Amino acid sequence: MSGPARRRSVPTLRVIAGPDLLRFVTLSPNRQLRIGRDAATDLPLSDPTVSKQHARVVVDAKGSATVFDLQSTNGTAVNNRRIRRAPLRAGDHLEVGDVSLRLDLLTQDELNHLARVCDHLEAAGREADTGLLPRTFLDTGLGTLADQCVRTSVSFSCLAVRIDRLDELRDAHGAGTVHAVGVSTARQLMLGVRDDDPCMRWDPTTVLVFLPGSSEASAAEVADRLRRQIAGHDWARTAPRLLVTVSIGVAARRTGEILSGWVGRACEGARMAAASGRNRVERAGMTWQRGGRRR
Repeated sequence: MSGPARRRSVPTLRVIAGPDLLRFVTLSPNRQLRIGRDAATDLPLSDPTVSKQHARVVVDAKGSATVFDLQSTNGTAVNNRRIRRAPLRAGDHLEVGDVSLRLDLLTQDELNHLARVCDHLEAAGREADTGLLPRTFLDTGLGTLADQCVRTSVSFSCLAVRIDRLDELRDAHGAGTVHAVGVSTARQLMLGVRDDDPCMRWDPTTVLVFLPGSSEASAAEVADRLRRQIAGHDWARTAPRLLVTVSIGVAARRTGEILSGWVGRACEGARMAAASGRNRVERAGMTWQRGGRRR
């Protein structure tokens, strides 16, 4: 595919909140598509507030899109205004029942990456809700990847991403919202890094992101971009007045360092970031011993 073709914008309707986060469909001229809970629709959604045949989007020959409500039970809205029929433009928010979608313009590279992340969500051997690799990746894949980095003389960095104030979020919004926050955060992290950067569940509050080929300095830049991405997410579409931030620890693997020590330093960096005010990135410069002791 040529450079200009890869940079051409593709209108893409994608879910931005809820259990179907990142699910998407592209809009092309002279196309009609249906959205609903029926698996046979063009964009099937699992939320029970969505009718089996909920809405239809019609794209004319010039690429202009119009959305129609199909007499759904819980209604359709565009930019918070309930509609029967309305134009749909880039940047518009579409509410289908309780599911929030947005019409974005993506490059072909962005669209390909989104598709691969969505494939991860359904792949075997991953967490069902998040698409994250399980903790067993430490034993089944991380060592091989680390050895490859050593053989090719490239840096290998780890990010430990910890959700801030999780107990406060649970008290204020309930366990269901906390679960949704965890799922959304994990999927945003996967979308925010490269296809071959493994993202792994460490514990209920922390995700590890491995960045082969990244120095500690470049990994810290990635971490800060992810931090800003999560803080700037439209969390109010998950729950009213909901705000979510993360604290991130960054550690580059040192020559000969055992994997558990390396990961432990990244997690210690996340704890330091949380203790220093949260919504921060901290490089883990200290060594680490089992039990979280520093030296």
